Amino acid sequence: MGEPRLEFDAFHREALPERLAQGNGALAHALAARLGPLGIQLRDGRGVTYTASGEGIAIDRGCESARTVVEIDHEDWRGLAADLDSGPGLLYSKRGRVLRGSGAAFLEWESGWRAMYHGRPIFDPADRASEGLVDRDGAPLDPTRTFRLDSDPADRCHFMQQAGFVLVREVFSKDEVERFWRASEELKSAAVEGDGGSWWAKDSEGCAVLGRVLDGSGQEAFADLHLDPRLAGLVAEINPELEPNLDAGDFASVLYKNPGVVEGLSDLPWHRDCGMGGHARMCPTINLSIFLSEATDASGALKVLPGSHRGSVPAIDATHERAPAGVPVAAGPGDVSLHYGDVMHAAPPPTGDGPFRRSAVLTWKPPGAKPHTGERHYNDVLLADSEDGQVPDIQRVLAGD
Repeated sequence: MGEPRLEFDAFHREALPERLAQGNGALAHALAARLGPLGIQLRDGRGVTYTASGEGIAIDRGCESARTVVEIDHEDWRGLAADLDSGPGLLYSKRGRVLRGSGAAFLEWESGWRAMYHGRPIFDPADRASEGLVDRDGAPLDPTRTFRLDSDPADRCHFMQQAGFVLVREVFSKDEVERFWRASEELKSAAVEGDGGSWWAKDSEGCAVLGRVLDGSGQEAFADLHLDPRLAGLVAEINPELEPNLDAGDFASVLYKNPGVVEGLSDLPWHRDCGMGGHARMCPTINLSIFLSEATDASGALKVLPGSHRGSVPAIDATHERAPAGVPVAAGPGDVSLHYGDVMHAAPPPTGDGPFRRSAVLTWKPPGAKPHTGERHYNDVLLADSEDGQVPDIQRVLAGD
């Protein structure tokens, strides 16, 4: 992996108790008390249970007392301990097996072990993530604020660092947007179910609908967008050390929102872009969206949970009564949004009759950042068992479908 060689028994005997005593246990206590004890069992039979105790977390050998037990191998546990693997990544790839309790509880517990292992605060309930966000003058941050290219770069940068996202108006002209739209139509016409380069879903009538083309760089309109000084400048003012992700098969993706989707990963739940793994290597990542159409609740606007990149949010379905409302990124054609890969965001279904949101997405990442798994991308696991390009949503994965 390139990281220090962690060993399960030594970590739980020495390193983790020290981290818990230094405050990490207190960070995870409330979540552990709410969810009940979590057991991590290795395939060789070794296991531990994490339980809320006093104001912190107790570590017990074995998994007999755990409410939720997941079995993984030692290398995958090392990935969790290094913040390289994730709960969803383990379940989607079937490297993790729920022995007791529910997969949903295991996913909720993810923010707990990240707090214990890495000291990341937990925002629970999720809306707490926006507490304490301030503008450059120290006043409460207005999460609906937008900017323009001629706005003060320091204001844009500060907003991004606080909220985890920023929306910049009218970066591209009407003619440029029309050119992008034509290119997106050509990509849509060329996409085929099961081609390995696109995501598909099914609507209520059982028809296949295209949700995403993973690499649009073959279209001239998208091929050199990373060199556009407007886009490169917006990223550089936030983090000049990042470089564009030019990996083959993973550049300038195009998203197509569709109404009435009943199967497939189209209406995305609350998630982070490093949710399949790789946070320690791939973040900070900046994802930049160029809007080719209106983005509203009616058209399926992206929603963001301001400030959530500063810690962890327990997994929760977007339709749950405790789910956060978030802030819609209400954009128009030619607008550009940027968000950190680890800020929580969602793509709920459109509420109107169309037209529906369409956007082109580019990514900037740390130099040399590559998946520790040897795969092209952490999200490759989403298509691993798919012959028709349909990505199962997490509820189907939890149900064992």
